[in-house]
Amino acid sequence: MDFTKAIDNLHRILTNEERFAEITKSIFDAIDTDNSGTLEKDEVMQFIKDLLKGMQFDNVAPTEENAPLDDRYRQVFQILDENESGEITLDELGKFLRELFKEQIQELQENQEREHLRQHGAGINGVSIQRNSF
Repeated sequence: MDFTKAIDNLHRILTNEERFAEITKSIFDAIDTDNSGTLEKDEVMQFIKDLLKGMQFDNVAPTEENAPLDDRYRQVFQILDENESGEITLDELGKFLRELFKEQIQELQENQEREHLRQHGAGINGVSIQRNSF
């Protein structure tokens, strides 16, 4: 994976308000199947269900990471529904996506650093260990 490219792309989206608004609106419109201008719980749940399809594993005990999908739907909806109105507004979705993208950048940067250390070898506290020929 090209971590630098992914980080740069997300950073460009976050720093270009017009582009960010475009992406947010596009996602919002895709979820708002009844064109009501707000996202109802069933629309969000269907979107999340479609998004998470294939991510559950048979014969795996539920944990926080792989909780039953209904629980995960509820958790995501609660996070999105900032004002607890029972509906998600475009603004609420935008705030959520902004935080999600920031978290993704951080995760990508951490993965990039791990990959760099793996490729170049690192010892304690990131100090390279030289291998001597004996």
